[in-house]
Amino acid sequence: MNFNKFTQRSIDAVSYAQQMAQADEHPQITPEHLLAALLKQEEGLVAQVVKKLGVDLEGVTEEVENDLWLIVALDALVILVGFLFHKQIVAVCFDEEYALVRGVNVQFFYLLLLCLTALTVVILTTVVGIVMVIAFLTLPVAVAGFFTRKIWQTIVLATLLSIGFMTFGLAISYGPDLPAGATIIILAGVTYLVAAVIVSIRKLKSS
Repeated sequence: MNFNKFTQRSIDAVSYAQQMAQADEHPQITPEHLLAALLKQEEGLVAQVVKKLGVDLEGVTEEVENDLWLIVALDALVILVGFLFHKQIVAVCFDEEYALVRGVNVQFFYLLLLCLTALTVVILTTVVGIVMVIAFLTLPVAVAGFFTRKIWQTIVLATLLSIGFMTFGLAISYGPDLPAGATIIILAGVTYLVAAVIVSIRKLKSS
């Protein structure tokens, strides 16, 4: 994004959206943050259009803020489940038969993982779109899997890679004024291809 092309109100809206994202501990500004910021500007274009359409401005603002809190709640739920049932989830993911012998309720944890995945996809699709959701559910983990041997290492590295893809993707798209979402996904895809090539070369040399 080239802020030189923005009006002062637009810059103020982006700044306020960034403050909300930081308050919610989000690594990026989501469309909900930006929409909430624009709706806060009662004399701004977005608020005026919403009013002319006969829509309750306060109701829309409240609904957007509820969506943001829903994302925060999802983050907390995923972290909590991962912390409480880390060993059971790892056992179910890697070897269901072994987990069953060890007394783990395989069906329960399998359904729990499916529910968390479904919630994540449904909620985040409304925020960043289905393509970005699929990319971030697969590419960071796939790249991390090339260089880690333990599940907790994969989780940590995948999280750092997601933040890195988001940050550098936005930075790369800023100057040429490219679409941020597409740039982020391309960056993640190129990183995966480079990592796959590096690992393949290492395997060939070791053999």
